[in-house]
Amino acid sequence: MKKRLLLLLCLTLTAGSAAWAKDIAQGTFRNGGTWKLTDDGVLKVYATIIPDYVAVGLSTAQTTYAPWSGSANVIRKVELYGVSYIGRYAFAYLRSVTTVAIYSKTDADVIIDRGAFMGCWQLRYFDFPYVKEIKSYAFDGCVALESVVLPNIQVIREDAFNRCTGLFHASGNGIPSIWFTGSTAPSIEQPLCRNWTQFYDCYSGYVGKTVDYFERIIVVATDANVKSNLAASLNNDEYRVEVRYGGILASNLAYKPNAYWYINRDPNSKKESVLFISKYGDLDFTSETAMPWYSVRNNIERIYFSIPDGDERKVGRNAFKGLTNLKMVEGAKRIVEYGDNAFNGCVNLNTIDLDGAQKIGASAFASTSPGLAARNVSLTAAQEIGDKAFDGVQFDRIHFGENLHSIGANAFRGSFQNGGSIYVYAGAPTTSSNAFQGASPNTMVHMDMAFISSYQASAAWNTFQMDAEVHLPARGTNPTWELTKEGWLTVTDNIPDYSKPSDQPWYNYREFVRSIVLDYNVKTIGKNAFAFENDGESRVISVEAPNVTSIGANAFQNNDILLSFTGNDVQTIGDYAFAGCSAIEDYKFGDKLQSIGNHAFDGCTNVDVMALTAATPPEVTAETFKGMGASSSQSSRRRAAGTGQKSVTLDVPDAYLTKYLANPYWRLFAFYTGEYGRIVSSGDFGDGLWILYDNGTMVVSADKGPGNTYAEGSAQALGFGSSSDSSSPINLTKRVEFMGNITHLGWGFQNFPNLESVRLCPSITRLDDTFEGCPKLTDINLENV
Repeated sequence: MKKRLLLLLCLTLTAGSAAWAKDIAQGTFRNGGTWKLTDDGVLKVYATIIPDYVAVGLSTAQTTYAPWSGSANVIRKVELYGVSYIGRYAFAYLRSVTTVAIYSKTDADVIIDRGAFMGCWQLRYFDFPYVKEIKSYAFDGCVALESVVLPNIQVIREDAFNRCTGLFHASGNGIPSIWFTGSTAPSIEQPLCRNWTQFYDCYSGYVGKTVDYFERIIVVATDANVKSNLAASLNNDEYRVEVRYGGILASNLAYKPNAYWYINRDPNSKKESVLFISKYGDLDFTSETAMPWYSVRNNIERIYFSIPDGDERKVGRNAFKGLTNLKMVEGAKRIVEYGDNAFNGCVNLNTIDLDGAQKIGASAFASTSPGLAARNVSLTAAQEIGDKAFDGVQFDRIHFGENLHSIGANAFRGSFQNGGSIYVYAGAPTTSSNAFQGASPNTMVHMDMAFISSYQASAAWNTFQMDAEVHLPARGTNPTWELTKEGWLTVTDNIPDYSKPSDQPWYNYREFVRSIVLDYNVKTIGKNAFAFENDGESRVISVEAPNVTSIGANAFQNNDILLSFTGNDVQTIGDYAFAGCSAIEDYKFGDKLQSIGNHAFDGCTNVDVMALTAATPPEVTAETFKGMGASSSQSSRRRAAGTGQKSVTLDVPDAYLTKYLANPYWRLFAFYTGEYGRIVSSGDFGDGLWILYDNGTMVVSADKGPGNTYAEGSAQALGFGSSSDSSSPINLTKRVEFMGNITHLGWGFQNFPNLESVRLCPSITRLDDTFEGCPKLTDINLENV
């Protein structure tokens, strides 16, 4: 069977109806043949000749006397088997039909008579390859037809496509309305469409688009002689017809309606000099002679790409090689790739938008016009630039983006002979040593401050003058990081060790960093990660480290305006980790902290509070807190007595206080005391502890569960000391407050000479001779005892 040229977008519509479909109507023709209608809306006709029928075209009853006219609203597809003649009005006013397919044909012998498909206003797809003649008004009102391919047509009568408003497209950059893909020009009676108004359907009202004044029926012939013959008879402003020479750019049937080219008329010069390229289709050719427009290459002065927003296009090998009269390319912003020799030898090309180009092949723009470079070509999306890509093109200035990673040999040979400027915002790409052969050493390379060292180390770049600039937002990898214009430095990977601060990937941006945000994936902060070499360099005022477990040596050294640090998951802190953070007022760590290195807070002279919730005091040495806290000469506002570490208040849960007080290095802090004042002494017993504050309040607490009994022994056994010692808790205690789950008090609080008040917790239900010998006791709550 002859290969069909009509392009059906939906192949499922051209296939036979489903095997399980049931017949709901059927009949025979008087001159032979049968028809049947299935319950899935497929009308199947088996005949050589489909008879003529009379149409009733009144505004209130648009129908025919065809036997299937009563099903006009349910027939969605017509399948024709062996048909050579389609009679008058045979399928007129089938309002739901979208597809007509022709089967069992070997020759293009089908004749479509007057009005055969009139008013089928949803018809989109038709098997035209088997059609040799279309008579007047055959498709009148088929407003859904947008582009039809007629490979074997011989005759088209006047007004065959009357009121087919979908065939009208923007003159100059629209899809072709009618394709003539044969080698013989058909006989065509003018006009193809006399009336370009909308079609009126008595049930649905006006249907189809409104035709604008500038829209035309664009007729395209794929044979130059056919085009010439048709142009003589069809080019007509009165009937809005324009004839063009063009072709199809794809072998894939599903792509053909959107894959084509044609030579359009320039609206100013009236010359046929504009090569129009559709949004899809093959543009890759083994040689320049394989270009489908090779025979008219010398006529082409402008190329127009029709690429809608959101779509991308690729231009392959030799696509436009040697178009010596080409001056301008429009619509190229969405072209992402240019193959080898794509525009090689286009010596007059001086205008093209390369902003979207990610890959530029070998010699793609070699030997193009010097004027191309004069327009400051921007290659901000470029990732790869092939060998000799712009060989011989003179540049004064060029812009690269942040994704450039390779430049081939002689890519810009001779491009900067007189110097100029190269702007590049990526780390030094892999660059052939002769990529800029012949360039003047006076050429200035403007790069991001973060990458200057990589350019200085590259043989292809280090002969140029270098101007390091700061460009925000900035970003990098290993670890992945980004710095915003507002100064937020966000890191999303674990941070390795750096031998010195200047090895940090964000080091050259240090004066712009205001806040450090560590992503939840960041567990480790390596050595020198955010350190500054000297005081006065840092601008960091906040750090967020929600999941960090390890802080390396010197990690935040000399962040001298950082106000606070919170790290609830931190387990280890290295030597000098926060040394020189002189503005920090408080450190907050969680219950996981295990160890702190030497001089970790050296120079943190403004710190007031260190808070942590670890049950066991983290491992420290005699050097851990050296240099921490204020000296007496530095601050008069400290609420704690003493200097250095003693000026810092340690805030830990009351339940763990005695452990910290028992540690020789932790006990040197002032302890957070809240409403009761400074801690005087403390001790523990069984599952509980007691703390005596300098206002005379003793807090006794036990939290290990119900049923606990305490204070069975003497005051000395509970660690209160001797009554003969004036500084013992026995003599200093004025008030006792019980907390937790104590149920029974024995005789441990006898003979407290200055005890005035007792507050029992609700769980205490039994007292023995607990407060015997307390002469000043006047206040005690006994409601639960």
